[in-house]
Amino acid sequence: MKYNLVFVHGWGYDRNFWKPVGNLLKSNFDCNIEILDLGFFSNSNEFYFSNNSKNIFITHSYGLIWFLERNFKTDLLINFFSTPDFLSFQSEADKKKKILLLMIYNFHKSPNQVLTKFYKNCGVKSFYNPENKLMNYEKLINALKKLKNQNFTKEFLKLDCEIFSFFGTDDKIFNPEIKKIKNLSRKNHHINFLKTNKHAEPFIEPKKICKILIRIIKEFHAKKK
Repeated sequence: MKYNLVFVHGWGYDRNFWKPVGNLLKSNFDCNIEILDLGFFSNSNEFYFSNNSKNIFITHSYGLIWFLERNFKTDLLINFFSTPDFLSFQSEADKKKKILLLMIYNFHKSPNQVLTKFYKNCGVKSFYNPENKLMNYEKLINALKKLKNQNFTKEFLKLDCEIFSFFGTDDKIFNPEIKKIKNLSRKNHHINFLKTNKHAEPFIEPKKICKILIRIIKEFHAKKK
């Protein structure tokens, strides 16, 4: 049976975030590429994968929270720049919480300004251009609140699939506290650090991220044979 590679983007993005990586992977694996859209810039979510199939989830930032909230089945989880509790595993977590609270407050008044600043801090040089121009204000603000409030650490530690997590050493959005993150280390959880300050690294450097994914997925397939 073919595996589904299911990509989930983070807050403030849409399916375009993972498209460059998805397109590069198509020529490397006999699998289905499914890039989900969480509906931040549309009126509906678009999901094409089957939860009863063999799935490999690749998540970015808020995408991990979204995944853990739904308790999807997966044979392999590859996580970029996030933890099951978005704030607690960061350096200066209290300061990060205040920044997120201010972000929520300002989003009520000027969402475009908040998004512009966010993209800049992610390392995106020009304004990220979503496929659909319709901003879903409610979904965007609710996701910010989930990043502030939700803690899925227990659910994360119960996952019995193999997990690979990657963190940017100088990430301006998710600034990892290495000692805290190592508390998430388990036999099935492989923690890695990338020398980057770009939270949007998968979108900005798709070839680099694609090489990482190819290595992990090939090793995973080899173990399953």
